[in-house]
Order: sequence, then C-alpha cells, then structure tokens
Amino acid sequence: MKKLFLISILLVASFCSYAGITYAPDTVQSRFFLLERLTGTKYMDAGHRNEGLYFIEEWTPGRIILESGEEIDNLSLHYNGFQDQLLWLKDRTVQIILDKNIVSEFFLMKSGVTYHFKKYKIKLAKDNRDTYCQELYEGKVKLLVIRKCKLDSDAFNEEMLYYIYVPRPVYCMLIGDKIYFLKNARIRSIYNAFPGKKDSLRQRIRQQHLKVKNEKDFIATIHALEDILLL
Repeated sequence: MKKLFLISILLVASFCSYAGITYAPDTVQSRFFLLERLTGTKYMDAGHRNEGLYFIEEWTPGRIILESGEEIDNLSLHYNGFQDQLLWLKDRTVQIILDKNIVSEFFLMKSGVTYHFKKYKIKLAKDNRDTYCQELYEGKVKLLVIRKCKLDSDAFNEEMLYYIYVPRPVYCMLIGDKIYFLKNARIRSIYNAFPGKKDSLRQRIRQQHLKVKNEKDFIATIHALEDILLL
C-alpha cells in the first residue's frame, strides 16, 4: 500500500514537471490529496458545437477555493453560464462538472485579467439557490453579476449542429445581508433600486459628470456612489 502511494506521488510530481509547474516535494503530496477532493460528474460531450456557452470560450488557467478554505491553483477551468456550472479539465482529457457544494470561490485568468467568482445564496425564480456570481466591485457595497446566458438559436453548419447562446447578465448589489437586483448596468437601474435616494444619487452623478457606456463605467459609478448607498 505504501509503495502504491509513493508511486502515485511520483506520478503527480512527474506530471507537474511535464506541465512546467514546480512544487516542493511536500507540496506535491498535499496537492495530490486536494485534487482527490475535487468531486463531480463527468461531462459527456453531445457532439454538437456551442457558441457563447462559456464565460471564456477556451479552457482558462484558474484557481479554486474550497469550502474548507483550502486553495488549489494551476487548474484548467470553464464556467458554463447557461447551467451555472464550473468545469475542470482533469488530466488534460476528462471534463468534470465540479460539485457546487465543495467550491466556495474560483478565479479565472486571461490576458493578465483575473475574474473572481464567489458562491452566494441568491433568490432566483421561487427558491433560494447557491449561485456563482462574479464580484465586479468588492467594497462595503458589493456589485455582483450572474453571468447567465440563454439559448438564442440553433443551426447546421458543415453537417454539424451548433447552438448559439447570448449573454443575459443579472446584476445585483449586496449591502450587508440585503440584495438589490438591478435591471441592467445603467444609472437608471440604480435609481429604480433606491428610489428614496434618487435625488442624492442624481446630484452626485451630475457633480462628478458620471456617465455609463459600459460595464467598466458602471463599476466606477458604484464606487463613486458607495457612501450614499450605505446611508
């Protein structure tokens, strides 16, 4: 049994070396046990092509924080916004839909940008459910977005069926333990969520000449209005 365990550790170390990942010997052992705790179901490819299904189309380097607080980095990850699923590419060949009850947070990295997702209890439809939300602004007011997408159309191309998904993000703000849903990433949606503060918010927006043309502008606007939103 000990011999089998040693062989397993050596295989993990060999894989890390091959993949260009460097770990100290004791770290290899702890990583081996952490990877064993990544439970889930095998994703079965239906043989059709999906466009827009994933937050980032290609497999992305990422990091996971487990519910236990332990972290696992250097993973290839995918986030499926249609089904709110986190996928892990195990051994570079097997796609695993990770059990949501073991993951607390995850990070996706692309082109020097890190996208942080965290699990929140969000009331969608008629029930509260654990939902992965991207944290856009992490101050005393948290700006979150659920990166949902919906099936828009399907077609045949070169004898292959493919589905086209379009983004349908759901924005919300978390203040204390209360969630405020926003219709979209526009100033008017902030007014509608906080009608009693509309005058103060409008005055600040005019004073600072705040305009929202994209999501980046919307994040900056929430930051500029944070003290009013907390009143």
